[in-house]
Amino acid sequence: MILTRLKQRTLWHHERLERKLNLFHSVKTFEDYRSLLGKFLGFYEPVEAALEATFSWSVINFDFQPRKKTPLLMRDLHSLGITDTLLLPRCGRVPMLNTLPRALGCLYVFESATLGRAIVMHHLSRRLGITPEEGGAFFTSYGDLVITMWRDFGQQLRAYASRPDIEEAVIRAAIDTLVCLDQWMTGRSATVAQVGRVSDPPADQKAPPGQRQSILRLL
Repeated sequence: MILTRLKQRTLWHHERLERKLNLFHSVKTFEDYRSLLGKFLGFYEPVEAALEATFSWSVINFDFQPRKKTPLLMRDLHSLGITDTLLLPRCGRVPMLNTLPRALGCLYVFESATLGRAIVMHHLSRRLGITPEEGGAFFTSYGDLVITMWRDFGQQLRAYASRPDIEEAVIRAAIDTLVCLDQWMTGRSATVAQVGRVSDPPADQKAPPGQRQSILRLL
């Protein structure tokens, strides 16, 4: 199944990024948190704009609008005192999103990230007093509907990725997205050669089969 293969093939990239960002130890102050949200906005906004510009999601009867995270990030930053988000830097290299399979692979990264954010939100609430209404819209995500939204996305993805070549295109795009996000969030620039031609991790760095199958996507 496409979701199982996506989870297996992206696991190493997810875990590497989570280790680098180390949200539970790196976000200690409001300034840390504002900086983190600003970095996320710098990636999500241009990527979501590309996802909208490439084609109409109505072709597959999919409503993309309620899944956009840019409005949530904007709301959080405004509530934390950032009045002009246009001054924040944007990522100059986004994943290649010129086909529907590639768009779905990118969206898989964004949607799977919603599943573990309640844990981050709990940490932010205890550490900084962040609430869903004040600074926590992005990490609250879909609220009580998070599982419903994820299942709906999974159903759409399974219905569309009906051939091995489509599955592989979706998986490669998901990996590309994670590599671009990693490079942006950790301060390294993605090059044209890197984006769209990302290799799987070395065999000795891949997680053994069955290891951490219940990993929570925090990013």
